Amino acid sequence: MECAIFRGIISIESVVLRYHKNELQVLVDERAVTQNRGNSERENNAFIAAQITEQAKSLHEMVSENLKELISFEKIYVEQVQTRIQSQFPKHARDKYDNNSENASKQPVVIIGCCVLVASSENKEDHEKAKWVPVSDSDEFETVLHPLLQEALTFLNRKIEQDPIAFYLLPEKFSLNELQQVYETVTSRRLDKRNFRKKIAQLQYLTPLNEKQKNVRHKPASLYCFNGSVFERN
Repeated sequence: MECAIFRGIISIESVVLRYHKNELQVLVDERAVTQNRGNSERENNAFIAAQITEQAKSLHEMVSENLKELISFEKIYVEQVQTRIQSQFPKHARDKYDNNSENASKQPVVIIGCCVLVASSENKEDHEKAKWVPVSDSDEFETVLHPLLQEALTFLNRKIEQDPIAFYLLPEKFSLNELQQVYETVTSRRLDKRNFRKKIAQLQYLTPLNEKQKNVRHKPASLYCFNGSVFERN
């Protein structure tokens, strides 16, 4: 039995999300926004960072390299949520392809859609090429209508109930209130504080720190951290 060898292009499209100021935000590529303004047939992918590659790299490596153009980060969570094949080369990605775009446009393209999570505290000020906008803000970017964003949000809503990916949206040290707020924001559900803390207390990979919040107007809360080593062992 012969195996077919794919000879084409791989396009990585990422929906990058963070939790900031009590809301879920998506990274918007200002370059795509500028190109789309006034265009009635815009591709509606302003928040997507795309990369074209023919090199043998992991998905995490390709996404990380591409995002370095837009934001600063130490760690990210990357999960593939969508795969599709199209015969037409993506217009928004042509300037990222090293070879002749005319020849590239004739090759089949595998588009891999990713959900990427970044902690807010790990980002510096917005780069001039990108900015963060609330996921709920669809006035200009129509992000809530984009199928890849919807797919990423559906994945996040489901995955956060199964695995501790909420910690990728939090700073290294956080309070239980902040953790609960992330869950409530992602799932759009109000959670009972007592039941939530009872459930969280059973997580062996949630480590209490001998520290409290600083520079807050309310009573400082105790801080915790996520212990990835303990989680991997369980």
